[in-house]
Amino acid sequence: MTDFDLSSEQDWVKFLPSFQVSAINGLLEEGLSEDEVIDLWLGKPVVKNNAPFGATEFSRDFSEKFRVEFRKFICGGEEYDDLREEVSKLWEKNKLVVVSTIAAAIGAVLGLAVGVLTPVVAVAISIVAKLGKNAWCEMHLQS
Repeated sequence: MTDFDLSSEQDWVKFLPSFQVSAINGLLEEGLSEDEVIDLWLGKPVVKNNAPFGATEFSRDFSEKFRVEFRKFICGGEEYDDLREEVSKLWEKNKLVVVSTIAAAIGAVLGLAVGVLTPVVAVAISIVAKLGKNAWCEMHLQS
């Protein structure tokens, strides 16, 4: 498996366009965790102790599906071997291209646009960078 140094940079959000940085930082300043930002960005309600409203049975939980695919990418799933190889070549060149490349690959699996997933991938990589890849993978082993 091709590996790259996630600890070299912990704030991947800063590489996004400024309007996305502002939106994510605003949510974090409101007290949401990074995981809650991912949930909210992908349409999962983050309001606690509230009865569901509307056609909730039709909602698609993209946040959980994203986490499954992201775990496969980060933790060594064979289906992402080629992507990890490609990302390792781009790693030191341009972080936005790295994030967008990962978002495009996962988006193709989930049926989501790269523009929707790019900020989510940046937040997710930031989480992994702060915890450490091995610790994060161990935590998400059952996903």
